[in-house]
Amino acid sequence: MESAVVKATAAALKQSIYAHSSIEDVLLYEKWKKLPVVRHALREHKEIEELLAQAVSEGDPAVLNHAVRLALGHFAEEEKDVFPLLEQKISPDELASLGVQWMQLSGFKI
Repeated sequence: MESAVVKATAAALKQSIYAHSSIEDVLLYEKWKKLPVVRHALREHKEIEELLAQAVSEGDPAVLNHAVRLALGHFAEEEKDVFPLLEQKISPDELASLGVQWMQLSGFKI
């Protein structure tokens, strides 16, 4: 893959993933950051962002590939481990409120 294509792809992914993770960090993870599974997720957010920034800078397809693999694994871990745990700790009313806030921060019209 050409360096310019890697850089453009990494930049697009970085923007998209940052938009997602920053909302997640503010709405969910900040409150629950004492939980080991949440601290792990926060570290992965940072690592993914750093790898994508490196891929944008260097245009290295191996770095981009590593970032994508880490992100896919991270998403699977969130669905399997993080979100079910938080659903046990968050009341239904608070969960509904978080859903509305998420949609608003994501730009959805309600």
